[in-house]
Parts: sequence; structure tokens; C-alpha cells
Amino acid sequence: MTIIKPVTVLISRLRLSIYLLLARTALFKLKLTPIAVHLFYRKLLNRAKQKIDQVHELVAAPKKEAITPAVLEKFMHAIRGRDIKTLESLLAEDIAFYADGGSNMKVFAKTCTGIQAVADLLVFVYHKYDTGLTVTIGEINHQPALLFYNGDKLTICQVFGLEPETNKIRQISNVLDPEKLKSIGNGDHNG
Repeated sequence: MTIIKPVTVLISRLRLSIYLLLARTALFKLKLTPIAVHLFYRKLLNRAKQKIDQVHELVAAPKKEAITPAVLEKFMHAIRGRDIKTLESLLAEDIAFYADGGSNMKVFAKTCTGIQAVADLLVFVYHKYDTGLTVTIGEINHQPALLFYNGDKLTICQVFGLEPETNKIRQISNVLDPEKLKSIGNGDHNG
């Protein structure tokens, strides 16, 4: 299990760095010997570490998204068949759809929220622009994804976020930006 520290620990460490800088300035003005300064810093740092560890417990990293290939296949089958009911059953109530075309590519909608609106948008965009593309299931940044290819060229990447309580899709991030797709197509996706 991966362990991460909360952001508040990082903020506490930043405050500590500022405090140490101020203490250094004060010690310089007092003209203490280098050994006294060193001992002061060690004691100050030791106390700060103890305080941080007491206040902030370690937090387990969230589990890896658990959308199975079968769910993504059902998702694509519903879109291809214009089956809005099935598609809506796979989406969380507060589903959010994002599209990133970068500065060079216009997208039909940059954001969209709500089951009905997102389902309608997914079906419309697929049948208007994506029917000739080959779709494969993959993983991008340790998240489930659908990769849309035109021949050998990656043209769209849909990355999914899952709602842990219901196992429904809560977010779909579409990457259409050719520059970002180049790095994904080259295998630079940690998947």
C-alpha cells in the first residue's frame, strides 16, 4: 500500500523553512559560534518533526480505479447503439465531462455535467465525429482509458474516473490536443 502525507504536512514544512530562515537571521545578529548555531538548528528541526508527526497521521493513497474492461465495453456498446438508458446507468449523477483540445483544436464542448447532458453529448459526438475510429481499452496515468485511433495515429484519449461508492463513472476527461496525444502515443503515460 502506498502511503502519502497530506498537503497540510507540506504546508507545515514550508512554514518550518520560513521559520528556520528567520531564526538564522536572528542567530547571525547574536553572533553565536557555529557549533551553537548547529545545535540550535538540530533541536529546532527535531521538535518540528515531532510536532508534525503527532499532528498528521499518514494517509493511504486512494485505490486504483476499478473500471473493468467489461464496463468500458458496455459503455462503448451503449454509445454505438445509441442506448441512452444503458449509458446513463453507467454514469454517476454528478458526472463531469471535460475536453482538452489545446490551443490548436476546437472541441464541441469543453465541459458538460449531468447524466442526461453527458450521455447525449457522448452519443452525438461519437456518431458525428468518431464512428470511423478504432477504439482500444488502455490505461493512462494508472486510470482506465479508451484510446481512439485513426489508422496508427492516436486521435482521442478518454480517461475515466470512478465513483468508489457506486462504481459508476464520475468523470470523463477527453484529450484531443495533438501535442498531448503525441506523448501518450509514444508510451509516456505511466500505464
